[in-house]
Amino acid sequence: MKKRLPIILTLLLVCIAVSYASAANVVASPQNLSVDGVDADCDKYNIDGSNYFKLRDLAKALDGLNTNFDVKWNAAQQRIDLNSKTAYTAVGGEQAALPAGNKAASLTNASVYLDGKPLNLTAYSIGGNNYFKLRDLGDALGFSVDWNANTMTMILTVK
Repeated sequence: MKKRLPIILTLLLVCIAVSYASAANVVASPQNLSVDGVDADCDKYNIDGSNYFKLRDLAKALDGLNTNFDVKWNAAQQRIDLNSKTAYTAVGGEQAALPAGNKAASLTNASVYLDGKPLNLTAYSIGGNNYFKLRDLGDALGFSVDWNANTMTMILTVK
């Protein structure tokens, strides 16, 4: 038993470390969102200090602007396809209020393609939906993200 104790303790510590490393601090974000100077009603999560959005919510908020995009599920390829400079086609449920209570989030490797090319985006699965990091989406889709601390507002500016 003495020989096994260090192995058992090591495995226990590894399990604890892996659980801690994969856990994310997830809260509904109280911050405001402005898109090209217009307030946008778009719920989001703040995960470990960054804001995460559902693609369809953000697509609806950007619809009609120079950085608009459409979102389609590609069942044949099992991936999400984004088409830039394309009007968003609503499917229902966009910009719905987030459910109350604490949420569990886990990193996801959802495949997302923009105009047929793969994107490397940070995403979390929360309640059966994928949420993507706002700054990653801005880099990919061509809008800038700024922060106004006085008004607690994320400012999206179309480039």
